[in-house]
Amino acid sequence: MPVWYRQLADKPTRPNGRSSGTRAPRATVSQKNAASRVKLRLRMRRSRCSARIPLFANSSSVGETPACRHPRARRRFAGSITTRGGLASPASGFRLMHPMLNIAVKAARRAGQIINRASLDLDLIEIRKKQQNDFVTEVDKAAEDAIIETLKTAYPGHAILAEESGESGDESEFQWIIDPLDGTTNFIHGFPYYCVSIALAHKGVVTQAVVYDPNRNDLFTATRGRGAYLNDRRIRVGRRDRLADALIGTGFPFREKDGLDAYTRLFTEMTQACTGLRRPGAAALDLANVAAGRLDGFFEQGINVWDVAAGSLLITEAGGLVGNYTGDSDFLHRREIIAANPKVYAQMIPILSRYTHTRPADE
Repeated sequence: MPVWYRQLADKPTRPNGRSSGTRAPRATVSQKNAASRVKLRLRMRRSRCSARIPLFANSSSVGETPACRHPRARRRFAGSITTRGGLASPASGFRLMHPMLNIAVKAARRAGQIINRASLDLDLIEIRKKQQNDFVTEVDKAAEDAIIETLKTAYPGHAILAEESGESGDESEFQWIIDPLDGTTNFIHGFPYYCVSIALAHKGVVTQAVVYDPNRNDLFTATRGRGAYLNDRRIRVGRRDRLADALIGTGFPFREKDGLDAYTRLFTEMTQACTGLRRPGAAALDLANVAAGRLDGFFEQGINVWDVAAGSLLITEAGGLVGNYTGDSDFLHRREIIAANPKVYAQMIPILSRYTHTRPADE
């Protein structure tokens, strides 16, 4: 045996058993795959807390942060919103609700449960006619009572303005505006287009809004200055910029004093101006669908404040505009409303302004 071979054999080896002068063998494909699986398991373990956080936090205070165990997982919740048409994809599935909005959501869902149970057997429902083409059922009253009880339990000092029970608690700066079942006529006929509408006004300005569709389990929410949401996704008004391409929602006035004759002329003019008119029969849900980009605009006259209070905030927080037929902002008490994305809104005003209640339509 050569001397150099014996010297190499007697050379001390490294702890892994390889000679200090030899080259390390390449890892096999199976070894590489095993290492990749280990790294993947470590990454999943670090971000596991993100899967445990609910879409909507039931927190009693604004400003809490999700309890993630790893700093990388916490940073994932600080992303921006990426818009895609009417819906926007949040960078995370977590949104911290205002506590008053949380209570409104709880009340709306409770009313929705009452409505859904009653819809299973419509023949048993007692129906009363308030006036021509205006109905109320025991379901309206039961849903309204459930909403008021939920709100009053949390905020006993707040005022209430509800469609069926009227107004109470005028001395408070906070007022809940409630329509327990918008679209009662649809409901009693089994036509699945109705909703629960709840808004909170502070000193006359709407700051919280909930519109809940119990048929589709769609929950529209908004807090002033924080955007509008459909379930867990940010929503934006539609992008169409021409009235001729727009799908517009409307509602028919059924009271004689609300100008049905003038509205008929307006309906004809708007039909020729846009690509299509729709009248589903629940104004609050129509406004929510404008906010989500499903409708490009909406107008109606002879409408009440509880029909539009929540929907109006949804639209403005979704980037749209709301006003009366002349474009002024006092629509809540003028009994007429127009809502759309800014470009379609500007094209609707010249048509609608000639039919406002403050000026004869023939002028």
